Amino acid sequence: QGGDKSGKLHAENWCDLPRGARLYLAIDASPVRDENGAIIAVVETLQDMTSQKQAQMAVATEREEQAARLEAIRSALGAGLAQLAEGDLASRVETHLHESADQLRLDLNKAADALQETLTAIVAAARQIRSGAKDISAATSDLSTRTQNQAANLEKTTSAVGQITGNVRKTTDTVKHARGVVSTAK
Repeated sequence: QGGDKSGKLHAENWCDLPRGARLYLAIDASPVRDENGAIIAVVETLQDMTSQKQAQMAVATEREEQAARLEAIRSALGAGLAQLAEGDLASRVETHLHESADQLRLDLNKAADALQETLTAIVAAARQIRSGAKDISAATSDLSTRTQNQAANLEKTTSAVGQITGNVRKTTDTVKHARGVVSTAK
């Protein structure tokens, strides 16, 4: 794969060995030079790094799996929250999530259930209030009509009492006149 100023070379790769063996080997090659700088030999070291490479690959695979699980969680819960944000109170997250993350899904669904129940109760209360307001309005209108009728009847009664009072005065005047006539006649 590369070398340094001294000419040392390093390479790593998977190698297929006879009988189906497969190893990850690192090879270091260092030149041995004479006093004039000419290469007179090469010292090579071979190191089996199969277990380290397999561990690296396992870690990389686990990271990819975790990233996929996290994306599935984000996607499922994000879609559920987006539907709630759009006012869809009937939607629930049905996709089962990995291990303890599934509790988040259950909690989100439980919160959506509670929100839906609360809003349903609010709508029912609003309908009852509207119905009560209509009843009050009708009763107020009826009371107003009856009050107007009673005011009209009271006005008629006042007029009738006024006429009676006038008649009583006339009768009183007539009685006074009749007394005067009777008195004069006596």
